Amino acid sequence: MAVRQYKNTAYGLSDSLLNVPLLPIISVRNPTASDTAALGQIWVNTELESFYVLTSLAGGNAVWTQQIGSTVTNLTVAQNLLVGNTATVTNGITSTNGPITASAGNIVASTGNIVATGGALTAGTSVTAVTTVTAGTGLTVTTGNATITAGSLTAHTNITATTGNITATAGNIAAGGAVTSTGAITAGTGITVTAGDVDVTAGDVNCVAITTTGDIDCGGSLLATDNIETTGATGDITSARDVIATRDVTAGRNIVAVGSITAGTNIVATNALALLGGAGAAMYAGNGDPNGAVAASANSLYIRTDGNSTTTRLYVNTTGAMIWAHFTASA
Repeated sequence: MAVRQYKNTAYGLSDSLLNVPLLPIISVRNPTASDTAALGQIWVNTELESFYVLTSLAGGNAVWTQQIGSTVTNLTVAQNLLVGNTATVTNGITSTNGPITASAGNIVASTGNIVATGGALTAGTSVTAVTTVTAGTGLTVTTGNATITAGSLTAHTNITATTGNITATAGNIAAGGAVTSTGAITAGTGITVTAGDVDVTAGDVNCVAITTTGDIDCGGSLLATDNIETTGATGDITSARDVIATRDVTAGRNIVAVGSITAGTNIVATNALALLGGAGAAMYAGNGDPNGAVAASANSLYIRTDGNSTTTRLYVNTTGAMIWAHFTASA
């Protein structure tokens, strides 16, 4: 049954009518959108030992925001969880129909999960959980790390650590959008991106397998004990150091590394394979004539893997663009 409670007034001595402070609503359940009252009304759930404040009324629907202390055991929110500084929960944090936001602090579940089923998970500093972190939309950490010790990190759109690391020590990192970090991305099992890029500005990517429909761009080394793969037709694999996979390295377009490219089985680049030298010159390999198709620094070399004549086996870049001159082989 919906509750409706509004501001009371009383007759006074000096003024004819006086506003009476709102008394808390005491209940054994959480408030819903149909429970309306005056803004600022407090709702106490004695069964769960939690309390809410009515923060807005829009279109007749009440928005109750749960309030928490510094540390609680379990926390479940039907709508929004907004924290000015840090939210620390001994077990799990769950929001079933809205975002979880710590505007200037941390979100920490000491021994449980952090789940925002119907919204975003946003922290001003770090997000830390022992088991699983799941966001209905995106996960954003502004100045710290996203760290999961024993579970998976999953978002339906993007996973972003603006100035820190993204780490799932023993599980998966999975995103419907892009995975972006200025630090390192580390997964105990796999990194899977269904509709975006894996982008690491200044750290390593280290996991069992990496799969994305977009690009893989790494400021450090790209390391996988299984496959490294971009499934999109225009996907590139780029590393400022080494690209190493125990099995296959596969790109929809180019594979580029300043260091080495190593695979236990196959290295496949639909367009070109490149090892960059210190001065920008590179060694490329690919199918077809590179003229008008492969851009590279001047003096780069291109091995044409489908070459079958004395003038179609090896090329040198002469302009720093897409102009290549062929070498003439003896056979």
